[in-house]
Amino acid sequence: MSRKITPVILAGGIGSRLWPLSRKAMPKQFLPLLSDESLLQSTLKRVTGSQFNAPILVCNEAHRFIAKSQALDVSKNVTLLLEPEGKNTAPAIALAAEYAQKNGLLGPLLVMPADHYICDFEKLLARLDDAVALAEAQQLVTFAITPTEPHTGYGYIRQGPPLHRDGCYKVAEFKEKPVLKLAEQYIASGEFSWNSGMFLFFADVYLSELKRFAPKIASSIAQAASFTEDLGFLRPNADILKTCPSDSIDYAILERSENVAMLPVDLTWSDVGSFSALSKIANKESIW
Repeated sequence: MSRKITPVILAGGIGSRLWPLSRKAMPKQFLPLLSDESLLQSTLKRVTGSQFNAPILVCNEAHRFIAKSQALDVSKNVTLLLEPEGKNTAPAIALAAEYAQKNGLLGPLLVMPADHYICDFEKLLARLDDAVALAEAQQLVTFAITPTEPHTGYGYIRQGPPLHRDGCYKVAEFKEKPVLKLAEQYIASGEFSWNSGMFLFFADVYLSELKRFAPKIASSIAQAASFTEDLGFLRPNADILKTCPSDSIDYAILERSENVAMLPVDLTWSDVGSFSALSKIANKESIW
């Protein structure tokens, strides 16, 4: 059994906003958009330190060989969980949580999208002790990005009361992508951060909250998580999983639970969600 942090990399997206560069057969996480390596490979390299277990990579069945090939170029020990079809982040994370529990991975899960750009991840690594302490207090921890502009393409998190760890807060509320005027108000208030889509929590806490707020998803995943191994891939029960409702972790749990904490981090970060974002990063990195 291991108490180390287990990275959970979500690689099931299709990157539709970057079409035709990102396509259904080859989504953006598998493309070398910002360097000689893909976004997935860059993400995997961030979590190779001694504090981490081997990562769990959740991806679509259709991309299994691409994902395996790219992952093995970075790490020789990656668990690949396959989804027969995308069901959004809440079920995908639940699959990883069920796998972790069944395989003695007792430490917290660090959940990260496979397709984001971060050039100074060491700033997040420096806050892991704070994040783990919050998770040990039964909190679902979301890493909130210190905003640099009134961006209309990101969700926002409003800061609540401070918690017992310096620089850590309860979440007051989540806000959807705003119009520009509202985004400007958020930034001016000093109370809001960008929602990064990166989280840290224990598997049992996540599954408990999922059962509380999204019982149909929790039940489906619990039944589907009888994994079978095939050519180095782990497959859940596809017939059951196909009946699972689709929902994001934000809608299914985070916007409803009172046990959500935010840990603001001043990262240079982007979800690479548009051609303008891609161009801005490329110009900054002088790679085009």
